[in-house]
Amino acid sequence: MPVKIDKRVVRRSFSRAASTYDSYSGIQRYAARMLVDAVPQELVASPPVALDIGSGTGEILGLLADRFPASMVTAMDISQEMLKKSRLKGFKPTPYFVSGDLNHLPFWDKGFNLITSGLTYQWVTDLSGAFAEAFRVVEPGGLFLLSVMSEGTLKELNECFNKVTNGETELMDFVSVSSLKRVARAAGFEVTHAYEETIEREYDGLLGLLRALRGIGASMHRSVGDRGLGRGTRVKAAVPVYSKLFPAKGEVGVMATYNIAYLLLRRP
Repeated sequence: MPVKIDKRVVRRSFSRAASTYDSYSGIQRYAARMLVDAVPQELVASPPVALDIGSGTGEILGLLADRFPASMVTAMDISQEMLKKSRLKGFKPTPYFVSGDLNHLPFWDKGFNLITSGLTYQWVTDLSGAFAEAFRVVEPGGLFLLSVMSEGTLKELNECFNKVTNGETELMDFVSVSSLKRVARAAGFEVTHAYEETIEREYDGLLGLLRALRGIGASMHRSVGDRGLGRGTRVKAAVPVYSKLFPAKGEVGVMATYNIAYLLLRRP
């Protein structure tokens, strides 16, 4: 079933989380480092004109600045509050900050030779359109490196809430690596490299997991208008179920799984 996501809800959720994002973004920081480390070394000799899509509070911006000090970087995010938080970090060279929608990128054709995006495209309903827009704004020979939360992410949460609600709660689907590759190729990209890794994290309980998700602005519900995971009697009912089904390896806490897909795409 296609993921249905209201962009207004996404913008509002991430704007609200701008002040807490850095406190809960451990996985995002890790994925950002992995992504920037994968930028081919040959770009160092020719400083990139880069676009970071879904730049958030600027984790990738800082890494790009460290690796390519002479680069020209544009940071784009749907949330003005995230951009404001990023500006305050004083990155050098100073990026251009632009508010925009990745399905309608506000840039000229072929304007960048490098595009990065860290854990953003899982919040997109129209993946095909979003990849087509990225293809449009990257120049021939240019690269698009992205990480995406992929199929199987937070599978424990999905199983727990399905048990509590008898399958009535529809949590968000995550796309498979094969689907990402198919969409990328359909947009015109060559898939130079694609791989996936699984990361397990421990939390002090289901409420701790939900608090961490809210802290980065994530909403796991598929349907527009859903009241969210953080409200209602279903969360209270789910707490002991989650603890019983998915205990941490230590004496206390619970486990959660994140699958992260990394893709290195090239425009021919």
